[in-house]
Amino acid sequence: MRVVQARRTDTGAGTGSARRTSGQGATFRPATAGESQRTAGLRSGPGAVANLDAILSLQSVDDAQDRRRRAMSQGRKVLDLLEELKLGVLSGDVSEAKIVKLERMVETFESVDSDAGLQDVLLEIDLRARVELAKLKRSAA
Repeated sequence: MRVVQARRTDTGAGTGSARRTSGQGATFRPATAGESQRTAGLRSGPGAVANLDAILSLQSVDDAQDRRRRAMSQGRKVLDLLEELKLGVLSGDVSEAKIVKLERMVETFESVDSDAGLQDVLLEIDLRARVELAKLKRSAA
């Protein structure tokens, strides 16, 4: 589809030539009955619904940077929990709650497709956590 002429969507009464040069900013004035009916028609209808759909779809888009940030945060948390478990093993006091928490974190580990290096590091963290869980379950049995 080729656009031949751009249509102006502004329904304001004034033209672009009546600009303020005094620098005082906009002033408030109540709308008249004719203006309120005209602007009410602009806010409803299929165009408003389409705009709302566009906004909602933009909000649901999962940004790659956001996924990367969440995956890095999750990797740090798993490493911190592994460190706590290591200290618990050395002191002889391994918490069952920490083991369960680590199991849940490993089950919900998030992958990042956009960064191969980060994905490799996250896979190594995941593998290390699974190995430690297997060791802890074996020693508990």
